Parts: sequence; C-alpha cells; structure tokens
Amino acid sequence: MKILHVIHSVDPRSGGPSHAIRSLLSAQIAAGKDVSLLATTTQSAEPWEPRERYVEIMLADPSFFGAEVHLGRAYGRRHPLNRFAFSPDCNRWLHRTLSEANTRPDLVHIHGTFSHLTNSAARAARKFRVPYIVRPAGNLDPQCFRMGSHWLKQIFTQFTLRTDLCHAAFVHAMSEDEEQAILSWLPENRIHVIPHGIAIPEINDDNSRQELYARFPELRGKRVLLFLGRIAAIKRPEVAVRAMAQLRLDFPDSVLLIAGHDAGHLSETRDAVESCGLTDDIVFSGFLSGRLKQAALTVADVFVLPSIHENFGVAVVEAMAHGTPVVVTPEVATHVFVDNSGAGLTVPGNADAFAEAIARILSANPMEMGLRGRQYVEKHLTWPVVETELTSFYKMAIRQTRRHISPELNHD
Repeated sequence: MKILHVIHSVDPRSGGPSHAIRSLLSAQIAAGKDVSLLATTTQSAEPWEPRERYVEIMLADPSFFGAEVHLGRAYGRRHPLNRFAFSPDCNRWLHRTLSEANTRPDLVHIHGTFSHLTNSAARAARKFRVPYIVRPAGNLDPQCFRMGSHWLKQIFTQFTLRTDLCHAAFVHAMSEDEEQAILSWLPENRIHVIPHGIAIPEINDDNSRQELYARFPELRGKRVLLFLGRIAAIKRPEVAVRAMAQLRLDFPDSVLLIAGHDAGHLSETRDAVESCGLTDDIVFSGFLSGRLKQAALTVADVFVLPSIHENFGVAVVEAMAHGTPVVVTPEVATHVFVDNSGAGLTVPGNADAFAEAIARILSANPMEMGLRGRQYVEKHLTWPVVETELTSFYKMAIRQTRRHISPELNHD
C-alpha cells in the first residue's frame, strides 16, 4: 500500500502532531508500507534556523529513514501567518505526484487543518480522485476553534474546510472526546477513532539518566515532578507550580521539572514561580528531545498535565509507557487510559486537587501504579496494534471512495 502523509510542519517544537507523524511513519515503514511525507519548511519557534539548515536537520531525522520526504518552501513566518503558510512549492509537488499513475498514492492521510498545505492536499486528492482522510488533531474542538486567530479560522472554514471534510472518505479522531467534538461537523458514520501508538521504551538506560543529571544537577537525588509539553496557556503549567508550593513541607526533597519551549506563556509561568517563592525548586529545561526526553520521563516520580484541553495528550501515554504515574485533568482525552489502567489519578484542574493527588501517589506505591500503566500501553497502545487497525481503516477508506466517487469532483 502506498500512503502519502501531509502535515503543515514537522518541527518537533510544534507539539503532538509532529511527534505522532514520526512514530507513525516508522511503524508503517516497519510494516512494509510505501510511505511518503509532504510538509512545509515552517518552523514553530525561535531560534529560527536558516531554511536550508532546517531542511538538512529534518531529513537527517532517523524517524524518516525509508520514507520519501519533501519539505516545500513556505512563506509567512510570524504568527498568525506561520499557521496558514502559503507554499506554491508543495502545491506543485502535489499536482505532479498525484497526476502520474506511477507516483500516485493509494491514499492521502492529511494531519491537521487551517493551513494552505492541508487544503491544497485535499483539493488535489479530489481533483485526481485519490481517497483521503483528515486527522484534525483537535482543531475542530470548540475550545481550540476559539483560540488564537479565530477570525482567520472562520474564514478558512467558510471557504475551504467544510468542503475538505465533506469529501473526505473519513475523519480520523484520536480519542472519543475528539469524536464528540467532530460530531457537530459530520455524522458519526464518517468518523473513525484510532488512538496514537507508542513504542515501548527502554527504561534502564543509566547513561541517559546520568547525561540528564549532568545537565541539570538540581534533579539528582530528588523526587521529580515532570511537566512535559509546550509552555502554553492551554496547558496551565502554573497549576503544577502552585501545587508544588503546597507539597514543599511534606515533600521537601521534591523538584518540578518544566520541560518545553515557550509557546507564549513562559513569562506568566515564571511569575508564578517567583510569587510562590519556588525559584530553587523549579527547573526550566527548555525543549527536550531524544535521550534527554526519555531520561526525564524515566527519572520522573510523577507526570503532571493540568491542561484545559487535550484532544489526545501523547505525553501522558509516553509517561505511562515509561512506568511513570500520571496526574491529569478530565479535559485531557487520554485520562481514560489512566483511569482504565489505574496508572494515576484524574482530578480537577486546580492546585489543591493536583497537590493532593501527587501527595497520594508519592505516599503510596508509585512504582506499582507506574507498572500498571506500562502494562496497559503494552497491551493496547503499541504501534503494531495501532498500525494494524490503521491499515484496515485505510482499506475501508479506499473502498468507500471508489464506491462513491463522482466525475464532478474532478473539477474542484
């Protein structure tokens, strides 16, 4: 099966979708699929790399080995244009690839909405009668829809997005919570829920842990609470900071590691640290990836995510896979995995509730709780399991499109 994945940006600093696409490509290549990837050169955060250097770094990512990858030049770096980046290069590549029988994929999997590229991919797929599915990545949730440049999203929806969704074979939701949000756009029989997969990590890599301790010696010998993700208002890292303030007396050996790049909320988070008098108890590591990210998840005693909304929350499942207990809000879609496995606690998104939940875990048996989470991921959320389900989904989408395709779509 030949699959083309399309995503606005593969900059790992952009969050969950860019990480998901890497793991998905690796799993499909391992399963023998013929995989291609199209993305723009849009970068998600400063410091900006020169375009040629950025492309070089992305193409050297081992996750993309074995796939044909094209990164097309995009115009518009600053917000909000970076979210709607115009890419004639990608548009030309799409038409060239989809118009030729020997390069045309069996299916196009579009990740995200509200960008020139994702709309171009849907239009090209319709023009050349290629089945396509759309994974909104949470963008259709009312809360996300209202955030950021909502007026641009409304224009985009009116002129392009509704058509793209209407003619998609299916819409791919990552969780039942996301499915509920999409129901206001499409009927239930057009939506298919398949979660994000996870590779089971090696958790006995002492070299990586020592590398993390060497870089952040404040963590050595401490109980580590971990917040891992973009430092954004929607993720509310300040709730974790205020919970930490309540835990100091009972757990004086604890430290909060905030790992992520600034997505517009770093100043407010630092203000919360200072107002709570926690300057010596909070470590800001910046964006972590690779071995350091794995080490942070391994050394953490508790993972915390007090988000207002997460259509999935891949970091939660990553923590579970590392055997780390989790405290999340009900607004994080993956809380169902936490609840089903007994891998942590789901509590209201305030400092009192988070402090109480963290204290309960630290005072009980966090290793046993973490083991339950890892076993749950091994059984239900590994990439071989998810990839098999996706393959069946793709075949269904291809059959659906061939059954209902009509000549007028060729003139979209």
